[in-house]
Amino acid sequence: MRRTAAGVLSVVVGVVFGLVGCKNSPTTFDEFKKDPQLARIVAMPDDTTKERLLGDFIESYIADRTCTGPGQCRTMGIGHNPCGGPWGYIIFSVGVVNPDTLAAIVAVYDDLNDAMNRKYGRVGPCVVLPPPQVGCVDGRCEKIGR
Repeated sequence: MRRTAAGVLSVVVGVVFGLVGCKNSPTTFDEFKKDPQLARIVAMPDDTTKERLLGDFIESYIADRTCTGPGQCRTMGIGHNPCGGPWGYIIFSVGVVNPDTLAAIVAVYDDLNDAMNRKYGRVGPCVVLPPPQVGCVDGRCEKIGR
């Protein structure tokens, strides 16, 4: 069964804000963007906390990397390196995670990360990071090789 963004968001934000569940959980990213719990994160005045909470949400959303074959394992760039490209890559299973929803959530994170880089003058190494090779190892999507 695929995780919905709303289901994971309810857990992450619920813990952070001391909330208990969400009765009308959104099932699409468009509905998810309107979720009052996400709105609380986005409306937070502290950008650093907002960036951290969105990063924590993404990690929770992709935590279950269960797979039955290598075709279910994927990577996605995350973050915005000021020199170009992502700061890193996340590994996930399309058997569990909806890649379109994940891409939309990561885009929100990337936009915030880019704004934070500019606001605080963050710099990074000007190194192009290739996506890691991934495979299904013992029923879990993992990095393989170097």
